[in-house]
Amino acid sequence: MRRLDFTEASEIIKAVDADLEAALNAVWSRTARTSQSSLCFFLAKYPYKHFVVKNGQALDPDGRPLGADLLLPNRLPVGLILDNLLEVVDDVIRKDEVIEFPQALLLKHQLIGLWELIDQLLNVEGRPEAKWTISSGSRSLKFLEFPTQKVQWDRLRARYRQLSTYDKTIARKLKEMDLIQMVGEVDRRSKQWVTQILYFSSAWFNELERQLGKSETAVHATKLFSYLQNTSWETLARVRYNDDQLTDALTEWGGDSNVVRCKAAYLLLRHSLQVLTQRRPCFGPVDGAQSNLGPLDTLKEDLLGVARLNQTVLGPKYLHAGQAGLLSLSQLVPSAFSENPEDNLEYIFRIISRARDAAAKRNVSVAAVAVKTKLFASLSFRVKSGRRRQKGRHGSVLTFKVKYSPSIGGSYEREDIPIEMFYEPFFSADNLPTSDSRFFRVAMKLDLRTNEVAEQ
Repeated sequence: MRRLDFTEASEIIKAVDADLEAALNAVWSRTARTSQSSLCFFLAKYPYKHFVVKNGQALDPDGRPLGADLLLPNRLPVGLILDNLLEVVDDVIRKDEVIEFPQALLLKHQLIGLWELIDQLLNVEGRPEAKWTISSGSRSLKFLEFPTQKVQWDRLRARYRQLSTYDKTIARKLKEMDLIQMVGEVDRRSKQWVTQILYFSSAWFNELERQLGKSETAVHATKLFSYLQNTSWETLARVRYNDDQLTDALTEWGGDSNVVRCKAAYLLLRHSLQVLTQRRPCFGPVDGAQSNLGPLDTLKEDLLGVARLNQTVLGPKYLHAGQAGLLSLSQLVPSAFSENPEDNLEYIFRIISRARDAAAKRNVSVAAVAVKTKLFASLSFRVKSGRRRQKGRHGSVLTFKVKYSPSIGGSYEREDIPIEMFYEPFFSADNLPTSDSRFFRVAMKLDLRTNEVAEQ
């Protein structure tokens, strides 16, 4: 990659987007002369089908991690596309293969990394960590005809001797990118096609934040910020993170044909991750002081009190560091636990385990599955059992944690925990919810008091 200072890069930028160049020039000219040299750019040329970003990791044209001086705190760069295009790729999971499917096309003059940049400048909280995969040119190209027949394959092999002898099974499973990679001469020629990206040094955005905070420079800095913001909304309208990938991994690789159990596995992972990263509320006991949730005192006194019921009310809350909360799987997917809830919960753990192993073997990054070991360290479970009854008031209730092996192919184990540990810190030992409590039929406790879960 070639480093360019602003005076060198300005003409390149102006030829692609004159408005952007004018907004950048206004900020650069109001930067202290001693700091102007840090407001530079890096010109990168990505050969066809090379990854610009792979599973959230920004790469240089040689496939190495991009330099830290180009990355924002979210570990992604901001770059202007100077020619050709980039393809945002979804890895679509199917039982026997992973399909590279086009999610969006980013064209000349568009900026990449903007949606994360704007979140940073606006101090947006709760944004999931980006796991984008973006390639130079389209990796999802499809040939109308493909050399699946022997006569067709042999014609290729007569020209490109490095090809193996014809194998019908292999030929029919090949994808276009695989075939290009196999034919070295074609692969080398294809790489002469490049997409050029002009990366901003991270110092640009530090300087932008500084000028936004000063009254004497805020007007011109706001023009650049507004330009970036408006451009990011336009791009983001076409780019969405593929949450269906988690569903596909569990249904296609989980080894269970029961749709309801696969759905429960999905919701267990997705909801718990979203709760632990403050993107979805969980539940916890609330009192009358939290009146913004409703007329709690009235409900407790005039309904629960009159009926002589436990007056604990559970309400939604966001989970913060040092706190714990609750979710009910039986509330999210009632049909998964209408019969044999303990058995069905066990099946769900197996679905998640098989999906994790299959994703790892295929080198596919499925965020919620990949973080499973850390995630389950923050979870504990409560379920009613029809077989393992114990003595006492809560004899039909099992409370346990699940520990997954960090190694691929490793199994998981259940570790029983005292019921008081599950309900702590919500309820005292002499005031535990009864075994027939509707909310707690199949429940998860999410705990941020000791464990941390990486954002997804």
